[in-house]
Amino acid sequence: MEEFLKNIDFKMLRDQKTNLINVQAKIEKLDRFTQEEWDSLEGILCLIDTIQEEVVNKYGYTENEVFNLSNEEDL
Repeated sequence: MEEFLKNIDFKMLRDQKTNLINVQAKIEKLDRFTQEEWDSLEGILCLIDTIQEEVVNKYGYTENEVFNLSNEEDL
């Protein structure tokens, strides 16, 4: 396993990703942001998605550890 993965708190990463999605939804309604700002948020969210997918596909973490699917089903 890659050493850097041991330093990632996946619960915190999930929470941060959720918070960014919530911020994005709020600012979308305001219409007071630039396309560059929107693209920056999208880029960070895509980066988090890529990290999560790679960790599951290449490093043996479970989807539930990385994505917390059991919580999402309860929503």
